[in-house]
Amino acid sequence: MSRTIVFVLMLSLFACKEDVKESEPTTNEVIPTQTVEDFALKETHGDKKIWLLRAEKALSYEEKHTIWIYDVNLNFFDENGLISSTLTSDSGIVFSQTNNMRALGNVVVVSKDGDRLETETLDWLNTERKIYTKDLVKVIQEKSVMTGIGLESDPSLEHIKIKKDLRIKYEGRD
Repeated sequence: MSRTIVFVLMLSLFACKEDVKESEPTTNEVIPTQTVEDFALKETHGDKKIWLLRAEKALSYEEKHTIWIYDVNLNFFDENGLISSTLTSDSGIVFSQTNNMRALGNVVVVSKDGDRLETETLDWLNTERKIYTKDLVKVIQEKSVMTGIGLESDPSLEHIKIKKDLRIKYEGRD
């Protein structure tokens, strides 16, 4: 009987030891080099504003040259320094070497004219000054709604190209 008790106790100890190992942090975890609340980042060329990014929180990973941002608000500006559109999303990534960005989750772009783009992910290519996605998109304009898969546009939504499965529904028509 005493052997049975010892065996059961040993099993219990090994089981507890295994549980502890699983909860220990791994050395592969990437820890942000900097955390910022009320984050802001601006892109300018000379004295012209190109865009202004604000986020509730940002986590910078210097080794990966990325900044993860949360509760995103991004204003794009026209040649006159006026806001041409505003992008909002749940989160995103700034690729700090290029200032390219990826918006993630509940992405909405609203132009100064009231046009609205909805999708789940959206990329901003800084040097091209264009937005792209491969996801399902919905573009709501004054008298029409366009849906499709994939999109390329300027951030003001004036030159929209939907890549495939384009469907247009005009107001008052089926």
